[in-house]
Amino acid sequence: MKCGEGGTFVKRVVGLPGETLREDDHGFIWIRKPRSAKFRKLNESYVQARRRLEDTTHFGQAWHVAPDAYFTMGDNRAESCDSRSWGGVHGADLIGKVRKILRLSGS
Repeated sequence: MKCGEGGTFVKRVVGLPGETLREDDHGFIWIRKPRSAKFRKLNESYVQARRRLEDTTHFGQAWHVAPDAYFTMGDNRAESCDSRSWGGVHGADLIGKVRKILRLSGS
């Protein structure tokens, strides 16, 4: 309810329990696995460069994913309400995988 909506959201799971994520000043997401000193850049070829730069709100921020949660993000970052705003999603609240994506003309 934090983002003015309730119900079911379709997001990508990009962070696993115990990981730390950060967003750099270019909108790229970096992930550090538990007990690792090194961050690795998340390969998000599906996110358009302009979409990545439209939302600077979370640049420079970092998040730690709780042991029983997952970190989710939307592809349209400027319009996405996701774990950057509401935090991790508990595993019990994940309901399934997206099986098919339909692309509409003009999108």
